[in-house]
Amino acid sequence: MTLFVNALKHLLVQRYRQYGRGKDQSRRSSIIFSSSLLVTALLAGGLYLDAIPEVNSQIFHTGPMCPPLLANHWRTLTDLGEVLGSQSSPDVAGSATGDALAVWTRKNGNAYDLYASRYTHPHGFIFSIWESPTVLGTCKGDFAAHVAMDSSGTGIAVWECPEGTRTNIYANRFTPGGGWGTTVSVENTNYDANSPQIAMDSWGNAIAVWVQHDSSTSNIYMNRFNPLTGSWGISPTLLESSRFAAGAPRVKMSARNGYAIVTWRQGKVHNFTPPSIYARQLIPAQGWSATTQIDVNSWDWQIGWDADVAIDDQGSALVAWLETNGNDQFIYARRYTSGNWDNPVQLDASYGYFSSLRLAMNMSGNAMAVWKNRDFGVGGKEFTTSGGWAAGTWVNKSTADGQGPRGAMDDAGDAVAVWAQQDNLGGIYNIYGNWYTHPPNCGSSWGTPALLETSAQSAFTPQVAVIRPGQAVAVWTQDSENGRHVYASVYW
Repeated sequence: MTLFVNALKHLLVQRYRQYGRGKDQSRRSSIIFSSSLLVTALLAGGLYLDAIPEVNSQIFHTGPMCPPLLANHWRTLTDLGEVLGSQSSPDVAGSATGDALAVWTRKNGNAYDLYASRYTHPHGFIFSIWESPTVLGTCKGDFAAHVAMDSSGTGIAVWECPEGTRTNIYANRFTPGGGWGTTVSVENTNYDANSPQIAMDSWGNAIAVWVQHDSSTSNIYMNRFNPLTGSWGISPTLLESSRFAAGAPRVKMSARNGYAIVTWRQGKVHNFTPPSIYARQLIPAQGWSATTQIDVNSWDWQIGWDADVAIDDQGSALVAWLETNGNDQFIYARRYTSGNWDNPVQLDASYGYFSSLRLAMNMSGNAMAVWKNRDFGVGGKEFTTSGGWAAGTWVNKSTADGQGPRGAMDDAGDAVAVWAQQDNLGGIYNIYGNWYTHPPNCGSSWGTPALLETSAQSAFTPQVAVIRPGQAVAVWTQDSENGRHVYASVYW
């Protein structure tokens, strides 16, 4: 009986979270009625309302559902590689199915193994699990692996593989019914390649980008995966052919409609080639656009770096980046819409040090930028298609050091951020998270930062992905007595 009641509680809470965000009044009313029957049954059985933590604060709330205190919702702390030894470099991607894929590196003697694991979201009475890790490859160095997913739970991982004479770019595809497939190369030169990135749309189309070296410089290349043929293109596409070195590529695809954008950093042709930010868009029925310099500035010595990019279903895109004039640093963003690039907008009016700038956007074009602030806190700024950039806010204001913030946004316009925060004594780092609520759900605001783990040893390099509206998966590395491990926590 207890098992049945617990399963029923779990199902009702999940369904309310799925439909209770002001989107489907009829389903929400039905769930409220069902929950009333459940509470009646619990009382008749001698159980109390607090047996369901969400009942008082959520189930009977008739207005829009707002995320409660984050600490009450980061659950299922899991050591993904409990017996695998020292690990690093995790990444995670989420799917509309509620599932997620995580990839990470494990040092194995003089070699490195690339591992992957799938998180399966609760469905009905089936509870969530992380599946046993799978080895995708073995190389002579760290993989710098990244992973992306489509809306059906299919995913693709890409990584760089140092193999002695040179470094190659590989990929492997995961399907829910077949697991991981065969590892294949996505590039075919005799020179080193590195810094791969991957993006997928809802239908399973994918674009991988990377830095390809030759005897004199480095360039940005691209290859596309076709889910109908189940294969990558035979010949990668060169996205730029400058004689000045290119690096740090980023790629994003629209969930539908076939749009994509790639950005990278590259030296200019004047004043000893200080780097700048460039972009190209993939437009349906037109192909790749001409290259655009994004960080327009009036000083030859101004340097752009740490760029990130996002794109919506209509092909409108945002690029955000950091700039310095040699003395101070600035955060800028620029929007592409209706075939034109808007003028750059400065996101933070203060001067000082910024880093770890990241963008997240949903299909409607609303976005959130997060970054490490010069005052040790984590800053954030929301963009809406109706109002542009809002006033800057603190994701977490602290006098202690915050490292490596990452963000994700769901289709309701709510955003989640995670980061590593040093304690006030200047000692260990722990992983924190915070949730931003977007109108009309709850009014625009960040909640109270919450710990995802309480280890006495430091944690680093968090990553986060949305799996459903109001639900997310975070992964990070955590020091332990047995070396550094990769942990995960789920917000639901």
